[in-house]
Amino acid sequence: LQNLTYLNFHSNNIEDLPDEFWTLTKLEVLDLSYNNFYNLTSEIQKLKNLHSLNLESNMLTELPEELSGLNNLNTLNLNINEFIEFPTCLFKLSKLETLYFNENNLVVIPEQIEKLANLKILDLKSNDITTLHPNIGNLKKLELLNCSRNFITSIPDEIYMLENLIEFDLYYNL
Repeated sequence: LQNLTYLNFHSNNIEDLPDEFWTLTKLEVLDLSYNNFYNLTSEIQKLKNLHSLNLESNMLTELPEELSGLNNLNTLNLNINEFIEFPTCLFKLSKLETLYFNENNLVVIPEQIEKLANLKILDLKSNDITTLHPNIGNLKKLELLNCSRNFITSIPDEIYMLENLIEFDLYYNL
């Protein structure tokens, strides 16, 4: 399995991965969605070639800081977990282009959001977000911003700085 580049463990009720798993250093795509992970080990940093990581529908509340060492990661799916805030390690993922963060318990978009300068897709649907931080206007490459099904009552003027924005969803904010 040392040459494995794609691995799909979708829907297997997995809670943990064996130590041998972290030797699959050629992995580029890893799907761990719809399992029972409560946390990820710092060993994830060994998967340096990952460019897509799907962690949708687990029980995650945080990510290990070592995830920030995945310098090739450009797509991350954190939908349907238990996050209440953005993990700080995300802001070091300089190549991240797509971030799915639906159906968590996020309340705030932090000012560090601007560090994700290469983001093209930011999907924050169905959280508890009440305001958009003005620094979101610094995401110059952003093409899709989904903030539907939150509690946003006002839009910062900086949103008009998003010249590449093609789709902006705000439906069903109360």
